[in-house]
Amino acid sequence: MAAFINDLLNKAELQSFIGREDELQLMQNQLDRDRTDWNLLHFHGISGIGKTALLKRFMNISSTANTIYINTDKELQSPQQFLDIIVNKLHNHPYYNKGRKIGTEQSTTTSNIVNSLNTIATTEPPLILLFDSFELWEPITDWLFHSFIPRLSANVRLISAGRESLRSIQTRSPSWSLLVQHVHLKPLSKNLVHDYLKNNGIDDLILRNTIVKLSDGIPFSMNLCYKMALENGERLETANLKQIVRILCQNVLEELDITINQRSLLEAASVVRQFDKELLMNITGQSLSYEEFDQFCDIPIIMKAKDGWSLVDGIRNWFQTDFKEHSPELFNSYKKRALEVLYRRWTAANPLQRRSLFLENVFTAKNELLQEFYFLNDETVYDIRTAEQKDIAPIMEIWRNRHLNSLQSVNDGTEQEKLIQEVWELEPSAIKAFWENDCIVGFTAIVSLTTEARKIFLKNDLYRNYLLNTKTEENERLFWIGATAKNNDYQALNAIYRYFFEHLMDNFLCTVMFPTDYDVSGLLSLGLKELPWAASVTPSGKKFRMLQVDLRKVSLLKLLTTSKLLTTSYPIKTKKNISVQEVTQLLKKLLPSYHELESMPELLKEANEVMDIEMKDNEAYGDTIRHFIKEAMNGIEIKTEKDRLMMRSIELSYIEQIGTNELVAERLHLSISTYYRYVNRGIEKLALQLIT
Repeated sequence: MAAFINDLLNKAELQSFIGREDELQLMQNQLDRDRTDWNLLHFHGISGIGKTALLKRFMNISSTANTIYINTDKELQSPQQFLDIIVNKLHNHPYYNKGRKIGTEQSTTTSNIVNSLNTIATTEPPLILLFDSFELWEPITDWLFHSFIPRLSANVRLISAGRESLRSIQTRSPSWSLLVQHVHLKPLSKNLVHDYLKNNGIDDLILRNTIVKLSDGIPFSMNLCYKMALENGERLETANLKQIVRILCQNVLEELDITINQRSLLEAASVVRQFDKELLMNITGQSLSYEEFDQFCDIPIIMKAKDGWSLVDGIRNWFQTDFKEHSPELFNSYKKRALEVLYRRWTAANPLQRRSLFLENVFTAKNELLQEFYFLNDETVYDIRTAEQKDIAPIMEIWRNRHLNSLQSVNDGTEQEKLIQEVWELEPSAIKAFWENDCIVGFTAIVSLTTEARKIFLKNDLYRNYLLNTKTEENERLFWIGATAKNNDYQALNAIYRYFFEHLMDNFLCTVMFPTDYDVSGLLSLGLKELPWAASVTPSGKKFRMLQVDLRKVSLLKLLTTSKLLTTSYPIKTKKNISVQEVTQLLKKLLPSYHELESMPELLKEANEVMDIEMKDNEAYGDTIRHFIKEAMNGIEIKTEKDRLMMRSIELSYIEQIGTNELVAERLHLSISTYYRYVNRGIEKLALQLIT
């Protein structure tokens, strides 16, 4: 059977819309709602969040429903403008075509229009009125809620959508507070964005992850990224990303009626996660009256936060990226001032307040690991309880079935779940269960590595190298294991990461073990050091690495907010008259021995013939060379996705050593031949970076 164009349009509409099942169900409920249970359903959210798409999706799936959709691209200045729009809609309504004299054959008075709508609603109840772009209806809002809507039959149901809530109406007329149901449209989840992209033919996982991170679940940005990727042969290069961010920022600014000073404050606010009047004044170095601050906080993309105010997550990221791109010196100046204030607040706060301030400091420090996990879907609050005996069995089952990183399996032969019961009996408070709706959705375990605890962990070969070569230390904590009950439960996963990171604040010697296929570059940027001698290999051949950081004398926050950790620079240079080929050959020897340089004096001697490094011993020499290589890699300008994959191939193969070449190629979704080519080309680029 030949497809009709309408069928093709419906299919395209299905592909472009995803999620919002709960919101659609609320709209569907309006069709079945009893007359005595009447309310106005109002959706609100930032520009581009998908309000219009939601209303149109409802019309599409409820095509047999009695609906009238009203939208405008200009502000409605008078009730008559609204009535004229209604008349045009009634003129095309099926009941008008059946000979009913509605609207256009009568004068367009409020009474006649109301009577016409009530007649339609009585004939085939209910009649659904969909009011879109409600922010443009502001001049007639009072008239609408006092002179028009109250005269409608209860068989007429109202669904509206706009950037702002209807709280002002409820304030002016308290009785409306009982009849308006507000629904705040939030960004789509990571899973839904992935599904949208897969449904539309984007199979490249790296590209999907890029779009997920950049779009932050906001449909407008998601569609923009997707279309630009298609136009560029299903890839997004650095220039594309900058262009997308610029378009997104311009789109937001075009929708806002703000002053030049408020635009400057938006840039300052993008530097931090949450802000208050004092913080903005310190960042900008300008005075700000209470009236000016209140007016700034009334901007639609700013919302009340736990400890102040905040830009909407995705928009904050766009403004921050764009600000850093076009004014890097001012951005760094603002960041430095913000960190000074936040660190000062942190040192003066009590322990409970410090946890919240820790969030603000690490966000402003711009650590990518913390930014990616610490601030994702951060609004979910879980009931975190010390595990009880009855919780141990489900916790063991969660660990057997799931892992913090959904790309990895815990069935690696380590059988760490066998230790959970003993650890709990020794230190019940070490194991925390995360509860939601009377269910355990995840757990964490941070264990005091006492003499008794070390005896327990000696039963597992995974920790034997470390435990047999160290003694019991005061205030040592093993950041042991954690998992979520459901795969890809990003909210619970994020809560687990937050719990782990928050406890890095405490004055502990922090020890943690990870599989080598886990990306630990972010943890290394937090100051953790790898202990190569404590590495372990399971009977199944899975490799694990041990990381550690001593925070007993210096806090993680101090490390994060010092220039040494934020902008490391190593004063090393290659000797003159060295060719790219010579440095390339040296790197091909250094990289495979990246973590064992100290035990290879001949190789260090050869490196010294190329590099101007003065070190007293092999241990310091090897550490410096590793830092030198990492610094050079960070200095390479990533212009294309190919550039990024070249550097990532080197990282995974030599620095993180996640496994065989085949495993690295699979991880990066490359053929083995392309992988080898990228590694060789990447080493050449690295050599060139070292001598320029």
